[in-house]
Amino acid sequence: MQSTIRLLKLFILVIIFYSCSPMKQEYRTITVKQFDIAKYQGVWYEIARFPSTFEKGLNNVTAEYQVREDGKLTVINKGYKGTPPSLSKIKGSAQIPDVSAPGAIKVQFFWPFTSWYLVADIEPQNYDWALVTTPNRKYNWILSRKPAMDSETLNSILEKAHKIGIDTTRFEYVTHDKNE
Repeated sequence: MQSTIRLLKLFILVIIFYSCSPMKQEYRTITVKQFDIAKYQGVWYEIARFPSTFEKGLNNVTAEYQVREDGKLTVINKGYKGTPPSLSKIKGSAQIPDVSAPGAIKVQFFWPFTSWYLVADIEPQNYDWALVTTPNRKYNWILSRKPAMDSETLNSILEKAHKIGIDTTRFEYVTHDKNE
């Protein structure tokens, strides 16, 4: 029993250590240099993503960011799965911990776990689209302010993704056929 408790304590400490990981220099080099959190807030449509267990089977996926009074963000991700479609929704928070790397956002959906969300590219004037990745490139998203994206813009984003080491053949495209 004592060894089980020690093992559990060690496991919890390891999880806390890794979830509190500091920002690495690489995050600064891969993220956008100019980033306006107020322009980023609002609804984003997921155009493409890498396959993941937490989004498996979801369509009509959106992410909504709202700036809070404390400067952090509320994040609401939602999508629909199945027939008839049922809503899947999760709420979390996010923050920019280092103003010298404004496109590196630390996101938390389950305490004490956090993850880095790196805005690698964004349409600079109106924030019409964004390319988002994670430090290990395991999760990647192409986001848009509209539920569809023209092929010229999409191809340009895919080229940029490829240049930063993202295997663009792994993107799966999200259907948006639900009116809200």
